[in-house]
Amino acid sequence: MSQHPTLAVARWTSAFLIAGTAAAHAQVAGAAGLGASLQRQGGGLWQSITRLEPAAKVTNPWVQLGGTASFVGGDRKAELESGSMDLVAQSPVWKRWRVSTSAQIERHEALRSFSNTGGNAEAALTYSVGGRGAWMGLGSERTARVAGSPFSNDADGLLRLGVWQQLGPVSLSLGTSKHQSREQTFHLIPDPASADTLFRGDSISAPAGSALRRWSDTQARVLWSFGRVALDGQIGVQSLDSVRTTTWGRATATVAMGNRMSFVGSFGTAPARAWMGVPGARFASLGVRVAPAALSRPAAPPHVLPAPSGFAIRSAERGMYTVTISVPAARTVEVSGDFNAWRPVSLRETRPDVWEATVPITPGTYHVNMRVNGASWIAPPGLSATTDDFSGTVGLLVVR
Repeated sequence: MSQHPTLAVARWTSAFLIAGTAAAHAQVAGAAGLGASLQRQGGGLWQSITRLEPAAKVTNPWVQLGGTASFVGGDRKAELESGSMDLVAQSPVWKRWRVSTSAQIERHEALRSFSNTGGNAEAALTYSVGGRGAWMGLGSERTARVAGSPFSNDADGLLRLGVWQQLGPVSLSLGTSKHQSREQTFHLIPDPASADTLFRGDSISAPAGSALRRWSDTQARVLWSFGRVALDGQIGVQSLDSVRTTTWGRATATVAMGNRMSFVGSFGTAPARAWMGVPGARFASLGVRVAPAALSRPAAPPHVLPAPSGFAIRSAERGMYTVTISVPAARTVEVSGDFNAWRPVSLRETRPDVWEATVPITPGTYHVNMRVNGASWIAPPGLSATTDDFSGTVGLLVVR
């Protein structure tokens, strides 16, 4: 029996996760956000909602595993509104090319008695040069039948294309995805005892038929970070069966108030996702986020390779020096040199977009390289570039 592509890619990715975690030291981060928002779904009324949003992330140069959830307050208890788990695994770079796989599982409780669980898996090829690049991905997307709904969606077939450009602290990306699904409809048997027949499972009988649906999403995104402030702007167009088109957009501002606390404000619109049982909405929110630097700001798209913008070294204590590298929206940063026999050293994000490590170095002249997100080793910015004994490019570091 042939294995479904989603399961095959997910199993391959899980194996990659185990191997990658064993090969490199993983960095773990957790966060929690608390805020209030105004939200309007469809043509309904505006509602005031209190949200608790925990998150966690585990990263190493090859793998990132993250999870988020959103709980809303009501009737003196918090109820799950949505949750997701994401996994991204990437190969080493070969001649500016790299292969990545990703998988996602998500659940939504959008309306009363109306929930859904779905997932997708994708294999992508990425090309990068300098501060720009492009990617193409193929995958599969599946959803379970919406609980209590007269519709069933079995989405299959996923194509993604995109380009990105890094301009100092600004990251620009443009991507599009094509989907198709077979939508199954059911006969309804009215239930006189229920005023909510549409969402009662016992009102559904045999399947009535199916229809092939196609939709596409095109999204442009701008990420900008400077000091304590980070801005995330997104705008997109969603088209269903090349007939119905919806435009959406959102903006998020994050202002750091300390090492682990920041204010987060956002507003905009969210597109409907009928195949997941999620209606469109308008929203505005303001909240507080308690998180380490790794989770304090919006993450860049997984295929974007951030470019370093600064490098510095300072004396820390006797025989020790602190290496500082500025890289916006990076997942991992490493440094290596002949000062430690070229053993990679993992830096930690001590402040948003600022990565540091303290290492033993004696005064002298050294060859140094760095890499971001497990990509190619490059000369750190601001250092004179030279050629090493293997005809590679390295940075020249003078320690006094």
